Amino acid sequence: MATERTVRQLRVRAPDEALARRARRLLEDALRTASLPGDGGAVVLVRRLCLPAFGSASTPQSLALALEAYCRSLRILTLSAVTTEDEIAAAAAVRFCDPLHAHQGLGLRLLRGAPPAAWCWPLAVPGYHPRLGLGEALRVIATSLVDLPEAVVAVPLWLDTIVAHGGIARLVASLGEEDAEALLAVLPAPSRPNALDGVSASSGSANAAGDARGEHAPDAGATLPAAWRRAVALARRVMVPADARLRLLEACAHSRMLLARDGVADPPTPAEDVRRPAAETWRAADEGHRRGGQGTASAAGRDRELGSRHDDRGASLPPSDSRAAHGEATATDAAGTVHPQVGSPDPAAAEPAGTQTEPAALPGRLRPVASGTGAAPERTSAAGLLFLLRVLASLRLPEWLEENPAWRDAALPASILACALRRLRVPEDDPAWLMGMAAADRPEPMPASECWSALGAAGLQPKEKRTVAEIWLGGCRRWLRMRARIGVADLVLRPGHMAITATHADVWMAIEQTDLRVRRAGLDLDPGWVPWLGRVVHFHYGDIET
Repeated sequence: MATERTVRQLRVRAPDEALARRARRLLEDALRTASLPGDGGAVVLVRRLCLPAFGSASTPQSLALALEAYCRSLRILTLSAVTTEDEIAAAAAVRFCDPLHAHQGLGLRLLRGAPPAAWCWPLAVPGYHPRLGLGEALRVIATSLVDLPEAVVAVPLWLDTIVAHGGIARLVASLGEEDAEALLAVLPAPSRPNALDGVSASSGSANAAGDARGEHAPDAGATLPAAWRRAVALARRVMVPADARLRLLEACAHSRMLLARDGVADPPTPAEDVRRPAAETWRAADEGHRRGGQGTASAAGRDRELGSRHDDRGASLPPSDSRAAHGEATATDAAGTVHPQVGSPDPAAAEPAGTQTEPAALPGRLRPVASGTGAAPERTSAAGLLFLLRVLASLRLPEWLEENPAWRDAALPASILACALRRLRVPEDDPAWLMGMAAADRPEPMPASECWSALGAAGLQPKEKRTVAEIWLGGCRRWLRMRARIGVADLVLRPGHMAITATHADVWMAIEQTDLRVRRAGLDLDPGWVPWLGRVVHFHYGDIET
């Protein structure tokens, strides 16, 4: 279980300093062992935990039980596009599907009107304050994504949200050279550096160069949304090629093409009042950059010069809203007040599939299966599917993908998972298909016969009339039989729950599902961030809340 629990502010009343230090140690131990509302990729923010008075002889176990009882009494609000700021401000706890969901939700609310001032936003996005201007607030959100382990996926998806809603010009106007370089550092280098050549705001055509074998590459314009084409074309018109901000947009546009999923529509057209000053904002951003006006202080000044109505509303916030944004609270009990940030899902608070503007369902998300969106845990008959990740790593698939970038861009790991689900006849409405939907219907970039030498060098046994994904799945089958004495069906077909988002994959299984063969081979060890899959993966054993 990989759950991070952070206390932002702790207030303890004690007769002397020694007892206050003792209380702090007891609370630290209790937070590590308490079974708080679930765990996984979700982010749950609790505004205040009020504990009863306890003495120096108390144990961490007794405090953990008190924490569990208090959290069970909370009504956790799952944020969606229709949740109002008043509802958030009145909530005792809020839940985001994952960190990307929190950053997308805040960015959308900033672009829609008055700056969000509820208590949870500065906790969800460090550095944010409702008094910041629109451009500076977007800059803070973007730079905070760099610290996430899944930043390579989260940054393009978050920028996709901003581009779709017409806020990319304001963001670029506030970015400094160092900010752009920091965001660029977390993105992978494009396998085809000129993959965006020929992008135009009108036609969106792209004539990408071929790969190392001299073949013609796929048309970039076929998967690059119109909003991205306009943004890249405008940036190229007003910025020099060496500008880090232009290179950032091009790298994210290329990543957006690779992250595009089947069935994902182009982003919605932004509102007219946001779109109208776009060209002027691009030019103002470039002029300020050439004058050397970079960094945080100058970014806020440039944003004010652009005449954002957002700034006027943010500057007139009453003091009470400012205190709420900082999450301040007063001690109302003898033991103290705790402000924890707990990463844990709350299945009971899950929202149904939302509209296209819902942060968890924006372009770049996996195509939903029939049973839901994947944001909340759903029953699955293939809970052991992600055990194959350790097998693929043992077969050196990550190294093979580095040597064969065409297959890395073609989402080969997702194709292998989809092949396993297809072979095992897992129903199409099973949430496990969210892991393989990215490549379920995508043709392979080349026939298997053309890369047999590379597959043979990886220790695989290529055969006629088999795809590359099927060849890798066959390698998994042999590895499992020889190393773990288990078949693919026995490994994958296990009852459990799955929660799949654009950046996280969490699997819950009952403790009775523990298998000594799986355990001995280390297949159920938490892989965490898996760069070649593009997700943070965690396994959890125990009963899931209902």
